[in-house]
Amino acid sequence: MVSNNHIENVACPQNRCWDNDAGIVADGRAGAVTLISSCGTIYSPGEYVLNQNIINSNSMACIRIMSSNVIFDGAGYMIGGVNASNTIGVVISANVSLGTFVNVTVKNLKVRDWDFGIFSSELFDGTITNNIALSNRYGIFLRYSSNNNLTSNNASNNYVGFEFEAGNNYNNITNNTATLNSASGIDLGHFTNVSIDRINNNNTFTGNTIESNNFGITIVSSDYNTIYDNYFNNMNNALDGLNGGMNYWNISKTKGTNIIKGEFLGGNFWSDYAGNDTYGDNLGDTFIPYNSSGNILYGGDYLPLVRNNTPPGSNIEVTPTQIFQSASKRS
Repeated sequence: MVSNNHIENVACPQNRCWDNDAGIVADGRAGAVTLISSCGTIYSPGEYVLNQNIINSNSMACIRIMSSNVIFDGAGYMIGGVNASNTIGVVISANVSLGTFVNVTVKNLKVRDWDFGIFSSELFDGTITNNIALSNRYGIFLRYSSNNNLTSNNASNNYVGFEFEAGNNYNNITNNTATLNSASGIDLGHFTNVSIDRINNNNTFTGNTIESNNFGITIVSSDYNTIYDNYFNNMNNALDGLNGGMNYWNISKTKGTNIIKGEFLGGNFWSDYAGNDTYGDNLGDTFIPYNSSGNILYGGDYLPLVRNNTPPGSNIEVTPTQIFQSASKRS
């Protein structure tokens, strides 16, 4: 139930599992699909489907998911805010009385003009997939959430596209796109104004396209994250090693099609890699490890991806100079 934005942990009353902000309760019985047309709270397992856009919402949190085993399907519709501070489009958030949540899916949704587009706290074994986060402060934001899959999302024109604030471990971040974000495409704790321990360990980032951001990826105080087979083309491609941290920027050379259609998996494509492939396998062999002009303080990419049949230095691409004008969201 919801009262003055306070969420109480209650059982699903009379098989009714959804309260919207207008006070109407919809049917959420097992096997039923509950259609949603306004902001409100999901507090029981089931499948919930948005059936229209929600525009210019003044809610502090429009869709609040307060249960495990929930599928929230945006069905391609938009949840829009009004650019107010501390507001959230969709929040999956446990508290002390509820414990952690498991097996929650948020998919096929557009969120824009919130402080946090999609916010996950204390979620395990969840899925965030095929969403578009546009013109928020943080597009998709995780806190103390582990063993989740983030796939095929697009975060553009935010301050930070994908934010992993603290305590996020063993997540798989695959085939996402982060573009035109004014601070960072992907951030592990650097662009958050918090005093808590910003450690995010053992996450895997692969198959992602990160371009036209100020920073492509920024990492602070975090270890053993694996970043490979991603496409980086940004003003500053990477920043890693602040307050310690050792991360892996490539895997062993492995047969398989990489993100720029080469024949081997290894490291990442870097727009400013100036080295050369001397063995004809489209993996860089000179000026390694790639360290983003010294911004990767420990190690780096020992197998940077190189395009087919190109001379030394031809990885270099022109990055748009109007990033901050295009990504004008407040910082």
